[in-house]
Amino acid sequence: MMRLIKNRLSSGKKKGIYPETDAAIARIAADEKGVYAVDSTGAKLVDKNHWSYEGLKTVVQRMVEITQQAIRKPSLQD
Repeated sequence: MMRLIKNRLSSGKKKGIYPETDAAIARIAADEKGVYAVDSTGAKLVDKNHWSYEGLKTVVQRMVEITQQAIRKPSLQD
C-alpha cells in the first residue's frame, strides 16, 4: 500500500491563503486510506508562499509525527 502525506498550504499568521486547495487536500485525506493532511498553520514564512528554514522544520516535524502514528496503526500494515 502506498502512503502519502501532503501539507496544507495555510501557514504563518495568514491562515487560509489557499482555502480551496486546503479543503481539497483535507477531502482527499478524509476519503483515501493512507493519505494524510499535515497542518502547516504557524509555520514561519519568508514570503507569502514559502516557509523559512524554521517553518520547514515545523512542517517536517509534523510529517514525522503523522508517519510514526501511521506506522503504529495495525490497519495500515496491509
